[in-house]
Amino acid sequence: MSSLTVAERILLHLSRFIDYENEYDVPLDISQDGISQALRISRAHAAVELKKLKEVGEVTEKLAHVKGGKARRKSYFLTPMGLERSRKLDEFARKEGIDIMPLLDLKRCEPRQLWDSFSTEQQRIFGQACVFRVPIPRDILPSTSQSILPLDADGLVSVPENIRSNVLDALAADERREWNSFAADYWLQEGNYRERLHHLLEAGRNREACMLIRDQKEMLLHNSDDDLHGMLCNLSSIPDKLKAEVHELQAKVALEVGDRERAECLLQEMAKRDEERHLAMMLQGEMHLNDGEYQEALESLQEAREHIAGIDVQMECMVAQTLCGLHRFQEGQELLQGLLERNMEAGSAVGTDLIYYNMGLLLQRMGRSDDALRYLSKGIGMVGDGPKAKWYRLMAEVYSSLGMQSKAKECQLRSKD
Repeated sequence: MSSLTVAERILLHLSRFIDYENEYDVPLDISQDGISQALRISRAHAAVELKKLKEVGEVTEKLAHVKGGKARRKSYFLTPMGLERSRKLDEFARKEGIDIMPLLDLKRCEPRQLWDSFSTEQQRIFGQACVFRVPIPRDILPSTSQSILPLDADGLVSVPENIRSNVLDALAADERREWNSFAADYWLQEGNYRERLHHLLEAGRNREACMLIRDQKEMLLHNSDDDLHGMLCNLSSIPDKLKAEVHELQAKVALEVGDRERAECLLQEMAKRDEERHLAMMLQGEMHLNDGEYQEALESLQEAREHIAGIDVQMECMVAQTLCGLHRFQEGQELLQGLLERNMEAGSAVGTDLIYYNMGLLLQRMGRSDDALRYLSKGIGMVGDGPKAKWYRLMAEVYSSLGMQSKAKECQLRSKD
């Protein structure tokens, strides 16, 4: 790709917007942010170059209303001198066979045209940027003599999706694996395990992906969506020692996103393995519970109990919920009270917040709203930074039952945060 200076690229970029000079609404492209994004330079660099162009009389500046914005912003237009220079630059480029478009706004480029305009080294760096799904700092990638990477308003590399997907399709399999491996290691340093999981899978590093799932299962489950479900569906070659943890997350995420068929298939497979059967029965019980099938849920959970040693607080709380659904309130209350006493005797707080929540739920269903509020108010303080939406929804119901409508409204609002 032949070089043009940043100033020359700005002139050529602005030459495409000369018809907007007398318009009330102007595109973002001719603001400082728009220019920096289109030319893949920092906002500060764009400001310096625009100042120089104004000083030599090739660019003029005025306040204009940018489409989609609420206030007027500085916008830039070519003067007659700047327009004449841009025409000469365009003529020179055509004569020399220089493809100008890849030097300007990538969003207006045909992906193949853009890719073919790069040198081998530039293709390597641009391809490396394309594996990232979210914006990244420019300095984690090798530098180039020519600005080829698109930057967003924050100066982060962000390749348009249409170009990104086309470039990835054009890459050789070994290149995709190599660059996804690089991205996976970068996200490990940043602590972004969701993106790390994606890149580990794309790099074929399945064992590490499974270990990540084991270690970050709760965090991943809390952020369940179709994207995560897709990642987990594509996971293969799961080590035997990690199958229970991986299958559990796969099934739970499938249920979260509404893929009941996938979840049931996974549970059937899990039920065939002795070490996973209790998890399969527990999740089967959760499915019945969510469907309001309390007797079926209780039967599945009771079978799950038979396959584990000791007490699983989460499962016992689900049993309490099924008893509540069956209006066997006294049994449910005794079960939860026993769990609390057990924790107190052991000096353990593990699962206590969950027990408090379920006690509050059961007491509210019994019509004992004052007692329910006492448990919920104490338990929510134990959640820490964890999700609290369900707590606030239940507390809104309790406050409403107590006639405290302002508090109920406050909790309802907080449940949506």
